Amino acid sequence: MKDFLYDFAGHNVSLFLAINGHHYPSVVGLLALLAAFIFSPLLTIPYGMLLTWWLRRRREQARAAIRPQDVRRVNIALTNTWLTLLVGSLLVEGLKLYFHFPRPVGALGASAVHVIGHASLVGSFPSGHTTLVAMLAGIAWPMLGRFAKAGAVLLVVAVALSRIIVGAHFPADVIYGAVLGGFLAIGARAELENFHQRVPSWSA
Repeated sequence: MKDFLYDFAGHNVSLFLAINGHHYPSVVGLLALLAAFIFSPLLTIPYGMLLTWWLRRRREQARAAIRPQDVRRVNIALTNTWLTLLVGSLLVEGLKLYFHFPRPVGALGASAVHVIGHASLVGSFPSGHTTLVAMLAGIAWPMLGRFAKAGAVLLVVAVALSRIIVGAHFPADVIYGAVLGGFLAIGARAELENFHQRVPSWSA
């Protein structure tokens, strides 16, 4: 099962080696390392606070413009912010502990991996950085315009690639991290929407 769902019949490692082993300009490596700090799971709470501040401003604007549907949408997003981030953070750490998959250095050896920054040996699955960015994008998605949505998708892809470039994760780790983060945000929002249908006054 692991060979099919995670190893992709060997393509997980071969794709990692192709991406990680490519000779990028030095600025790419610096940007990838910078992304590791900016989107660290350790900053989940500050990102939640920043997103909460932004959503509250959107709610004030919607109330001033007398747009009750937008107010309801923002209220749902506010609850979704902390629900998704809390569940997602706990789930990521739980999966890392349960599967205990080796990171590229632990699986392939230091000589086969181009590492930028700190090299960990275990806790590869799933990528916490990619999951965090996908959760943030999924939470903000209903409030974003067309170009902002495209930018959010590009950001998730860029962070996912950066985790491979610095040698921290295999492609499967970032793919499942992106899927997990997006699924949590969308799923939680759907449940909150259903709850609103049953209790309309909750998100008014």
